[in-house]
Amino acid sequence: MKRVMAASGSGFIELRGQFKRTENGTGVSPLFRVRKVYEGSFLFGGASSAELEEVYYRKDGRPSYNYRLFFQSPFKESAEKYDELMIGLQQMLIGFEHTHASGYDAWARSDAAGTAVLLSVQEQSGLLQVQIHVAFPTPKW
Repeated sequence: MKRVMAASGSGFIELRGQFKRTENGTGVSPLFRVRKVYEGSFLFGGASSAELEEVYYRKDGRPSYNYRLFFQSPFKESAEKYDELMIGLQQMLIGFEHTHASGYDAWARSDAAGTAVLLSVQEQSGLLQVQIHVAFPTPKW
């Protein structure tokens, strides 16, 4: 996790794998304009897969980045895995503000990149997700 957090300073560029797809926002009030999805090239802690999202929300062309790690866990073990991930993140994310509700825990800090970490349970049983989000006010490269 420390390596992923360090990589957030460049928008996870060094963790970008092969391009997977582009998605356009849909509907009257789309959540995003365009999202480019790449395979993530770095796994840790038993993660089964990773993705890097480059998300464009506004017309100004400044992207936000999400590095998402997925953990596959048998249904009856998923609560234990969730707790294990939550405790590990809590210990590592000193200085982040923690909030939680049913199905997710989130940590955020007030830095220039708007760094946030989200631990959540996906709708498919047994799939846990850790997402690290950064949104730069100006490009870093």
